[in-house]
Amino acid sequence: MDSEELNSYIASAKNGDSDALVVLFDKYQPVVYKLRQMYTVKDLDFEDWQQEGRLCLLLSAESYQEDVGITFGAYFKKNMTRRIYSLLRKQNAFKRRMDVSATSLENEVGVKEELVGMVKEKPTDYVSDLIILRDELVTYCQCLSNFECLVLLGYLTSVPLCEIAAMTRCSEEKVKNGIDRARRKLKKIAE
Repeated sequence: MDSEELNSYIASAKNGDSDALVVLFDKYQPVVYKLRQMYTVKDLDFEDWQQEGRLCLLLSAESYQEDVGITFGAYFKKNMTRRIYSLLRKQNAFKRRMDVSATSLENEVGVKEELVGMVKEKPTDYVSDLIILRDELVTYCQCLSNFECLVLLGYLTSVPLCEIAAMTRCSEEKVKNGIDRARRKLKKIAE
């Protein structure tokens, strides 16, 4: 396909011609395959990659300017790579990961009113153990520094040490030391 023919397909795709878009996608589909081999995006199967590729190709065709001095193939590859980076950032965002994995203590042990009802009906060892555990947890959290709380929370939610280090802007060694201090303080309280 020569550059004149390519430019006519790009112009047709820009004007909504789906056949031109199919021809362009057939030509540039190897770019999508190569990026799929390079990057792993959670919950993005083969059809999703194809759909992302088609969408990115359409957006690239709509915004492509021939006089900028970049070929359409390079322009599409750059846009597709940026789209994948965006999906990876969303997948790996620490805040979102924390929102998904964070639950309140009340959700873990049941609804607060249910516990109160249990206490009124018949106090059990289970409820008293929960009360003691909650008091000890509060004491434990109060003895931790903000840094230790942050690294411990990341560690308990399976965030890799390198990501915790990046988030806290310190070395992995400092993160490991913070986790170790938090462990020692927990052992001290448990004794």
